[in-house]
Amino acid sequence: MSLLAKVASDISDAASFTRYRGDGWQMLLPRAGDCLWGCLYITARLRAVKEAIPTRIAAGIGTEWPTGRVDLSTAMGPAFTASGRALDRMRPGETLALAGDGIDAFQQQCFAFAADLARRWTPQQAEAVALMLHVDSSSPDTGPSRAAAAA
Repeated sequence: MSLLAKVASDISDAASFTRYRGDGWQMLLPRAGDCLWGCLYITARLRAVKEAIPTRIAAGIGTEWPTGRVDLSTAMGPAFTASGRALDRMRPGETLALAGDGIDAFQQQCFAFAADLARRWTPQQAEAVALMLHVDSSSPDTGPSRAAAAA
């Protein structure tokens, strides 16, 4: 969980991360367009550490309804509903899923293809991918859309 919290801060200063229901977690990315990149970065960082426990990621695209809480444990809205339902629909062996209003089959298949490639990374390859995907988190975030990731 500490690695995931670090990864969230690497992704964006505006990203939120919360441990959720024991071994689960939720992350809110400020821009929906960062969703695939963020999911691959999370996957690469985890696969680069041999002791890290693998995770499944269901990304939901949509809005977030503020709940007044500091963390995401009570987060609500279409993004969180979509990610939760996508996580529930994931079959054994699936590691990435995408859902939300306006998400089409092509976008979902792009996530499935990326997951299939990532599943084959050695720890060294995952580390190289993580280094390639890492960006300066101090860059400004723009745009009204939100992306939620849950595992």
